[in-house]
Amino acid sequence: MKNFKVVLSVLIIVLIGLVIYQNKDFFLQKPDLSLNLFFFQYQTAKLNNAIIFAGCFLLGVLVSYFFSLSGRFRANKTIKNLSTTVDLQVQKISELTRQNEALKAGSGAQPAETADAASRG
Repeated sequence: MKNFKVVLSVLIIVLIGLVIYQNKDFFLQKPDLSLNLFFFQYQTAKLNNAIIFAGCFLLGVLVSYFFSLSGRFRANKTIKNLSTTVDLQVQKISELTRQNEALKAGSGAQPAETADAASRG
């Protein structure tokens, strides 16, 4: 399965590279980008379309990272709480096991003593 993921990733990268190579005239064009809000105007320097696409991709990655950040914090907190619960339960199990062994040792010794007393008597 690991090799399949590597091969699939390489195949996807090669296909994206092929699309970019075949359309390099488009990606190397330098259009003007301007933003005109009634109270604010902004015009960028001439940038290649490839840079604009890369910037939009990175912006999308950052937005998705920050939206998933709170979920990851919540998951880490849940994992920490569950780990604490597991540790407490393991301690309780070991405590109960010790008590069970003590009861077995105590009850196992008593019939032997009574058998010895009966044979002596």
